[in-house]
Amino acid sequence: MKVISDIRIYKSKVENIEGNSLPSEFKATKILNAKIKRIVMALRENNFSFGDFDHLYINFTICNVENEISRAKRKIDKYHPWFRYYDVQVSEEMYKNTDEDFVISIIQKILTENFSSNAFPKVKINQIINNTLKMQSSYEMKYKKKSSASRKAILFLRYNDNCSFVPAVKIYDSDNKVILEKELPETNNLDSFGSLILSNRKLTIKPKKNSCENIKDNYIIIT
Repeated sequence: MKVISDIRIYKSKVENIEGNSLPSEFKATKILNAKIKRIVMALRENNFSFGDFDHLYINFTICNVENEISRAKRKIDKYHPWFRYYDVQVSEEMYKNTDEDFVISIIQKILTENFSSNAFPKVKINQIINNTLKMQSSYEMKYKKKSSASRKAILFLRYNDNCSFVPAVKIYDSDNKVILEKELPETNNLDSFGSLILSNRKLTIKPKKNSCENIKDNYIIIT
């Protein structure tokens, strides 16, 4: 069971099947992209899963789709088995001018109708999504956590309307009281945030081991 990683939006005027061209990129606004990203972050924080794949590709099409929303007939790519397409039939007018609220409602419908379970009933999925949309850019995801004998550090992520991550660190004492809170610079890349090393005096944020960039450790002194 793979935890959700991404939801992407596409468009196509030809049937989404083997032999036809792949759907093209949906040119969404930054606000819509930010909303979708926050939904994914919130679901990921709750360990939501599609099953044996972690990328959901939603394709808006003018072609006929069974029940208007259905898993695409295109075969699973054996070299890239981590994504699945779901096709959504729309009118010519909606295809040209797809409403952002409509896109969000379709995402919500696909998740609740196709991926609800005992662990994630429809009401829970809806609650997570609705709360995230309500909080907008103030939503914080718990991204990393590290504890020691007398300290606890949590790295949070926000995602702003410019589609950048805003990392922030909170450090707690043994009574769960915040003793340090620090916002870090905005970033489009999370390679700097691989693992946490915590002592009584400092928090070390080490970059991801597979990072291609020469990223140095980030030290946060605890007073």
